[in-house]
Amino acid sequence: YFDSELQLQDAVLEIRGLLADTLNEPRLKGRFPVETYEHIINASQRLLDALVAARRVMLPVPPEDDMQQSPRRSRSNTSSSDNSDEHVMNLPLALSSAVYLESVDEDDAVARDIRARVERDLLQRTASAREHRDALVSLTMYVLASALVLKTPLPAALPPVREAQQRVADAMGDVLEPDAFNDSSDNVAAGNEHELKVHRSVAHIRYVFYYTQVMLGWEIVHELAIIGGLMRELYGSYGS
Repeated sequence: YFDSELQLQDAVLEIRGLLADTLNEPRLKGRFPVETYEHIINASQRLLDALVAARRVMLPVPPEDDMQQSPRRSRSNTSSSDNSDEHVMNLPLALSSAVYLESVDEDDAVARDIRARVERDLLQRTASAREHRDALVSLTMYVLASALVLKTPLPAALPPVREAQQRVADAMGDVLEPDAFNDSSDNVAAGNEHELKVHRSVAHIRYVFYYTQVMLGWEIVHELAIIGGLMRELYGSYGS
């Protein structure tokens, strides 16, 4: 992931340099639309930043003192398994369902309950809406990239990513409500230590999940709409 991120960031910087050089190139078709392409590059940079932020939150970088030992290898070390579980339980908002499901100890009852509730309350109940949104975002990027490379007009309408993102937001509308998943609220209120640990960890994951899927999702949709509108100014669209 880091190599891909660095390659994309380097590509954006290189494109900015090439855009600046266009001022010195003679053209037969008139002045090069520097401002429009600059807006496209800026929107692409914001889109990349949103995607990187989502990846960083959902797959956070391990601390430096843990870089020498992967989570899977640390689970095999029984002397450090308890400390590793405690460290994971106390992670801040960088904690994510994806990372946690990969790093928890399968023999830990708390970890099993966290896994089950995350899968049931977050992943499964929103899977259909998220998969449909992600597919449309990928399709939109493919259409925009193809039009940019081939210099061809865009379709009359791009894939409905805004409506798909709204369905994701609707599906997760109650994720942040305190009583959204209250199947164990009595045990939490009674001070059951097991349920308190599960409830605290799932609460962290819910906030992270909402941030990446809803807030960053809307930002990605917004930037794609900006890029699409700017490219219509450059190349037009079929049926316009």
